[in-house]
Amino acid sequence: MFTDPNKPNFVQMTSIQEWLVSLNQTDLIQTFVNSRYLNLSQVLHFDRNDLLRLQIYDDIRQNLLLESLKQIQFELNFQSGFLV
Repeated sequence: MFTDPNKPNFVQMTSIQEWLVSLNQTDLIQTFVNSRYLNLSQVLHFDRNDLLRLQIYDDIRQNLLLESLKQIQFELNFQSGFLV
């Protein structure tokens, strides 16, 4: 499988900070940290309601975060040999 060197490797990423930096959403780091979300595994199954609870109301931003989380789930499942 060809790996794009410009694309973040979500499988190796573990922190919220790394994830948000990779998405150019660094201004959200404090929002997650203030709510005690430090590890990507804590938010992996977030949905729109979870983002609303964090007061992330912008639809474009929500979509970016949720699509990224879906991609991470897919990559993790693929690495484990499972397709969900």
